[in-house]
Amino acid sequence: MCLKYIELLASDSFMENLSRTYAVYEPILNDIYENPFDTDIITDAIAKIAEYINSYFAMERPLYGVQYIYDFVKDLALAYDEFRMV
Repeated sequence: MCLKYIELLASDSFMENLSRTYAVYEPILNDIYENPFDTDIITDAIAKIAEYINSYFAMERPLYGVQYIYDFVKDLALAYDEFRMV
C-alpha cells in the first residue's frame, strides 16, 4: 500500500489533482486563501520529493525515510477527506 502512495506522489498528475481540489472549494476559500498548490513553495517541495522517489525507482540510491513520505501523503489525503466531509 505504501508503494501506491509513493507512486502517486511521484506521478505527473499529482499537483494537477491537488490544484483541482482547491478549485472545487474556491467559492468558500477564495476570500481567505489563495490556491496553496499553485505556490512555488509547495510545487518545489513536491518536485524534490518526486525526484527523490524517482531516483529510488531507478535504483540509483536507497530510499531512506520512506515512512515520512508515506505519512505526508496519508496526512494530505486525510485532510482532504475531512475537508470534503464538512
